[in-house]
Amino acid sequence: MGSLTDKVSQYVAADTYTQLTIDGKPYRVTPLEYADPIKWFNNQAKGIGEYIKVDMVTGNANLVDLKTPIKYSDSEYFNRDVKRHLRLKYPTKIFKTPSFEVDDEGNPFYVATVYQKQFGLAVPRPVSVIILDATNGETKEYSLADVPEWVDRVYPAEETIEQINYNGKYKDGFWNAMISKKT
Repeated sequence: MGSLTDKVSQYVAADTYTQLTIDGKPYRVTPLEYADPIKWFNNQAKGIGEYIKVDMVTGNANLVDLKTPIKYSDSEYFNRDVKRHLRLKYPTKIFKTPSFEVDDEGNPFYVATVYQKQFGLAVPRPVSVIILDATNGETKEYSLADVPEWVDRVYPAEETIEQINYNGKYKDGFWNAMISKKT
């Protein structure tokens, strides 16, 4: 980004990268974010016109131009903030941090996994996915069986690890996990 002088003062790369498979090759993608609230105020009408795509094999990073700029992102304020927009549209759904993804044509989206609370101490289980079009704010909820093929991250890694740890810890039952010292 340092060589792109017209962008470097206005935007920064987001801290989170999502791993995707595009045409059978592994990539990481991240959206650009407004550098600060003043940059947001000056640029929010036109949106964010690019995202970063990193080839995980070669390490080459490309700034990908979008036909339609991103209007809904984590660096937006008010009702165009991704989490706020989703919360207003789906007030009763349980979801955590949405991940940035691009479809096979390079269009930007945010994917939020929806969870259902389980009884007692059980880890919530995924039941559906909400996909937010980052260019216009349109959303659609899909059951896990109907998620579009291009979506790569339905089950976040942290959630999968939590499920595995929970299963291992409580495999002999709650009370045995609390009292017994089996290893």
